[in-house]
Amino acid sequence: MMRKALVIGATGLIGKSVTQQLLQHKQYESATVLVRRPLSTSSEKLFQIKVDFDRLTDYGANFEVDDLYICLGTTIKKAGSKEQFEKVDFHYVVNAVKLATSKGVKRIAIVSALGANSRSNVFYNMVKGEMEEAVQQENVESLYIIRPSLLLGERDEFRFGEKAAEKISFLLTPFLKGKLAKYRPVHGEDVALTMIENIIKGEKGVHIIESNLISRSKR
Repeated sequence: MMRKALVIGATGLIGKSVTQQLLQHKQYESATVLVRRPLSTSSEKLFQIKVDFDRLTDYGANFEVDDLYICLGTTIKKAGSKEQFEKVDFHYVVNAVKLATSKGVKRIAIVSALGANSRSNVFYNMVKGEMEEAVQQENVESLYIIRPSLLLGERDEFRFGEKAAEKISFLLTPFLKGKLAKYRPVHGEDVALTMIENIIKGEKGVHIIESNLISRSKR
């Protein structure tokens, strides 16, 4: 049976890759993306819906799919404040999961972050941890939470801090072994691949996938 997917956050590094891989995947007949600005990609399998994420319930009909991929994520600098960051990385994500479960979606994959912990003293990690705890309360049949470390790949916007971190991590990667392996940088397309691979398997329960367990595609 062919599957239908919904992608939220399709304009970001991981979301773009998820969308591209879904359009090429033989098990998916369609991929609907909820976006604020359109993608340049075109395909007979792709359906783009421009949305106001503050009124997500208005788009409930688009949640009548088999699988949901949530790739939402921003930074405090880009969001403009901690409150705006929390709205995107916590409220938008949790609201999407609530809406999906109300429509009967059983398989959901969500991008979180390395170090997510609701008791963290780091605001970013705390919000990610609170999001993880909140979505686990929604009784999703198959829930996958991916915690990538530093992301590699081409973004639409330049992030000086991340580019600097990439160069430093490149030098440190050979030393990041054993328990430190999860701190190795990962490619956005590998995170996307991991999300799709696990959704296809659809094992019941909550699955938290740390960065060192993310699939590594051949390049």
